[in-house]
Amino acid sequence: MQLYNLLYIIPAPNTKEDVKKINKNIKEDIKNLKGDILSEENLGNKKLSYPIEKKEKGFYISIDFQLDPSQLNTLKDQLKSSKNVLRKMIVKKSKQKKKKEKKSQQKKIKKTKETKKDVKDEKTKSKEKENDDIKNINDKINDILNS
Repeated sequence: MQLYNLLYIIPAPNTKEDVKKINKNIKEDIKNLKGDILSEENLGNKKLSYPIEKKEKGFYISIDFQLDPSQLNTLKDQLKSSKNVLRKMIVKKSKQKKKKEKKSQQKKIKKTKETKKDVKDEKTKSKEKENDDIKNINDKINDILNS
């Protein structure tokens, strides 16, 4: 089973109830192909970037699901033949990508912490050196004044 994300647009003349029915049908199509729905999100009614089939608005819906890759073309064909779906996009998601991103973020955080620590250490050393220099100057001034 492979992870996928499906983003599709239902034209705006449909009502919210119609959108729910269409969404339910699409989820049933995925389940009939022995897929698992992981999550879904209705992104709302939005203006399209450009008119599609003389429609200017549409309901955007995103579904994360698992499906056998051999069944993906069947799902694409079903979505393509549906008159209720204006546009669709299916993207393959990777489990490893998330793990790599987390490790990368952790490394960045660690580097940032180390860099901040190094900067603090340098500032502390710089102040200590400055204090030593001031002490040396004060000692020399005292020696000159006492002589």
